Amino acid sequence: MGRKEQNSDKKNGHGGARPGAGRPSLQTKYISFRAPKEMAEMIESQPSKTDYIKQCIQADMDRRKAETIEFIPLDNARSGKIAVADIAVAAGSPIWADNQAYAEKVDALQLLTGGREGCVVMQVKGTSMIGDGIENGNKIIVDTTIKEVPEDKIALCCVDNEFTIKRIRRNENGSYTLLPSNEKMNPIEVTDNQNFAVYGQVLHVIKDL
Repeated sequence: MGRKEQNSDKKNGHGGARPGAGRPSLQTKYISFRAPKEMAEMIESQPSKTDYIKQCIQADMDRRKAETIEFIPLDNARSGKIAVADIAVAAGSPIWADNQAYAEKVDALQLLTGGREGCVVMQVKGTSMIGDGIENGNKIIVDTTIKEVPEDKIALCCVDNEFTIKRIRRNENGSYTLLPSNEKMNPIEVTDNQNFAVYGQVLHVIKDL
């Protein structure tokens, strides 16, 4: 590059790329809000207001992910025949075994659902119902024809397009509280501005031993 071209670049302000120059990344968005006095004082007391707010929001996002169970429908679930023994099995004293005491083979899903229509098999992702023996990776059978699930039963719910299984408490004011069975997780209060629906009742959990 000649001297004349170099002088032209300096005159036009082309001194090369500067760190932080250019438009903000499309992956971020500027947020501004007004906070109540007590909240504002808490934020103002932090060494870095921005980092503090980000950490609080991230912690809430992580909590929501932990307490929300994601379901993956098992599209490839197929019927299978299994042999059903026509005898009881003892968990105490042994029972005499008769190798011929078998009934005809029956469909496994029909056996678990009692032949109910509208049942689906789904896979659980999450630990919010471990107190009821439902663990991450287990499969559950849900009767989607049951929309009024009793409070002592486990319901498949949808909150803002996210599936979760919880017990449902119907509050006196008409709102709903979703109750996990994991002491590390808090109940979820369903607000009026959220989309909420009950999709069915959990009948069984299938797991490996």
